[in-house]
Amino acid sequence: MAIIRYLRAGWLGLAVALLLLAGPASARPVVGAGLGSRGSHSYYAPPPTPISPNGAAPLGRGYAPGGYGYHRGLGYGLFGGMLGLGIGRALFFPHHGFGFGGFGVLGLLLRLVILFFLVRWVLRLIFRRSYGMAQPVGPPVPMAAPMLGAPTAGLTLSPADYQAFEILLGNIEAAWSNNDLAALHQFATAEMVQAFAAQLAGNASHGLRNIVSDVRLERGDLAEAWREGGFDYATVAMRYVMRDATYNTAGQLVAGSTTTPVVATEYWTFVRAATGAPWLLSAIQPAQ
Repeated sequence: MAIIRYLRAGWLGLAVALLLLAGPASARPVVGAGLGSRGSHSYYAPPPTPISPNGAAPLGRGYAPGGYGYHRGLGYGLFGGMLGLGIGRALFFPHHGFGFGGFGVLGLLLRLVILFFLVRWVLRLIFRRSYGMAQPVGPPVPMAAPMLGAPTAGLTLSPADYQAFEILLGNIEAAWSNNDLAALHQFATAEMVQAFAAQLAGNASHGLRNIVSDVRLERGDLAEAWREGGFDYATVAMRYVMRDATYNTAGQLVAGSTTTPVVATEYWTFVRAATGAPWLLSAIQPAQ
């Protein structure tokens, strides 16, 4: 039937379009379930805080101690899961899959239902902010305090530590915007720099450059701080405002805005040698 052929062409075309969209839908660093290492706490969710009452998920399952939870990208996860279940074969090759093609219209409807849920899942990932759920913000809300204390495991932080975290936020966003890997090496662990470098290369391969400007920390809540293996760790829920714009190679704005600020909330984990070395960014997790 002609209508069935059109429907099949339609869902196949939509699936292909989704795969094209699965490229750098957001040019900012793709955090996913989290990037980096929180030492022995990597497998555990950081505690909730006043600005992040739902906390955050543990770092990605791909994490290994000393490594980083960098994900292979939407396309890999999408096809890996579909092929692992046989769904991809059933959708794209119905006559050779595990059985949707032999039911005529019913098989087509089953494929469309599966595709509907697949589309919804993909769109949620695409339009979710890479760095948390960034949304337009109104006038700044006065804060009672820039940082709130939290129970720590034998580690006491000073006002200078909190100031260092705020400075790192601005420096890392500036280095990212300038594609400055040398600067990132000064502010982040090697694992985080490796993840940033891979994503910057991905942006460049698509002819994109992301610039984050006017970064301002609205509030930071200390979630936890601890010492292990000769290193100090501090995880802070950070809510900050910025202008986020993505340009193509011709200098044209293709995403974001240079005028409308957005706000993001993430958990940033910092690490330093217990001897008093400078703090470095070691992990980022989106607030839930």
